[in-house]
Amino acid sequence: MIPKNAQLHLFTIHNRHFAFDVGSGSLHALDENAWQVLSLLNEGYSAEQIKELLANRLPAVAQVLAEVKTLQADQQLFVPDRLAETGWHQQATPLKALCLHVAHDCNLRCTYCFAGKGGYGGPRGLMSPEIACRAIDYLIEHSAQRRLLDVDFFGGEPLLNIAAVAAAVRYARRLESQRGKRFHFTLTTNGTLFTDENIAFLQDNDIDLVVSLDGRPQVHDRHRVDKAGRGTHARVVAGLQRLAKRIPPERFIVRGTFTRHNLDFTDDVAYFLAQGWTNLSLEPVVGDPSDCASLTEEHIPDIGAEYERLAEFFVQEHLAGRPFSFFHFRLDLAKGPCLARRLTGCSAGHQYLAVAPDGSLYPCHQFVEQHAYSLGHVERRGADPALGEQFRAAHVYRKQACRTCWARFYCSGGCHANNLRFSGSLLGVHELVCALQKKRLECALWVRANLTENGFDNLASESEREINCQKRNEKHLFAEC
Repeated sequence: MIPKNAQLHLFTIHNRHFAFDVGSGSLHALDENAWQVLSLLNEGYSAEQIKELLANRLPAVAQVLAEVKTLQADQQLFVPDRLAETGWHQQATPLKALCLHVAHDCNLRCTYCFAGKGGYGGPRGLMSPEIACRAIDYLIEHSAQRRLLDVDFFGGEPLLNIAAVAAAVRYARRLESQRGKRFHFTLTTNGTLFTDENIAFLQDNDIDLVVSLDGRPQVHDRHRVDKAGRGTHARVVAGLQRLAKRIPPERFIVRGTFTRHNLDFTDDVAYFLAQGWTNLSLEPVVGDPSDCASLTEEHIPDIGAEYERLAEFFVQEHLAGRPFSFFHFRLDLAKGPCLARRLTGCSAGHQYLAVAPDGSLYPCHQFVEQHAYSLGHVERRGADPALGEQFRAAHVYRKQACRTCWARFYCSGGCHANNLRFSGSLLGVHELVCALQKKRLECALWVRANLTENGFDNLASESEREINCQKRNEKHLFAEC
């Protein structure tokens, strides 16, 4: 008998059938007989009813049913979801990461910018080095026994304020041994302001980079323009070329963007590879449907087909000896994220906070300057516990649309800011984003199956920090991450 809270997701990509067991994270490739049997089991038919319905192929059906029984006994098929019973939500959630808005200003004026062209709807300005250092203190003091801490330098354009970045990094490095902490730094940049001096600083201080380049020249220049309205593709490429001479490829990721104007985004990935960049991400623009760049529900079929095309291209490149990393295909079914991350996602509002240039605290970078979501200040210790608890409590088991969704342990409920903006509630979901994430996950599973069958054990190298974060078995459910 199949347990009531077991769940199996069946899907087909490029004429291949698969079953993904939600409770165990097991992926199974299916032939036609197995596909039909599992489809009927999923619909609630008993083994005897299935034998009657498929009597014309009874020997094969009987074999499939026997294999299902064995896999179920081995906890690889129809595994119940018991995570809600573990008491994970009662665990302490100390602060683990800050997003430092060192610059509420930008030298670009990208048309789809959620941050109001860098100013977030408020006055433009830079974070002082003093506030940047106080933010480091705040993170340490609210991290309890957590040893690994993350800081992302953000904007606007953070390289407009390298002084605050440098002050925070040097201060944090001095405190690491004193306070028993280890910092990991990331800087997100538009890539137009690289100099030999700031690249040397980034390299010397082990700062990972996310560099925004939307894709091919015509794609990038349509939306990512400077103050004079001129395209910036050539400047970003020049910056990346300068960066690549000093920084190893695994230390920076080229982050593309796709809008309704480049639904053929596999060609943008191919363009990145032609330039020699192999650590890639590609994100959709999801905003006001009236915006000329935003994706809408009418684009879902085209985007789904393109993700399948990208998955096929990804596998072909690996098999041809030209492997690359694509962020959304980095899926490890054996060592998935720790329990808290699977159920709460980014942990905005309680384990992860954003710091505005004046030191004000917000749940994440997308809430900055929305004063109804203020969580205090780095120099006035503490935050609004009620508001923080609202974010902490917005996990997948409290979201009606998520609690029975097959993708819940990998989507983790989606982005809080998007959910609130488009549904009016932290417990709601953004249906367009849900559809894209589920399709992307199916493609990642298809990629995993195809590469594993061809002898590829890992899709991308991961740092020790990331691997330590991804403890999946019961012993490590509450591992630090």
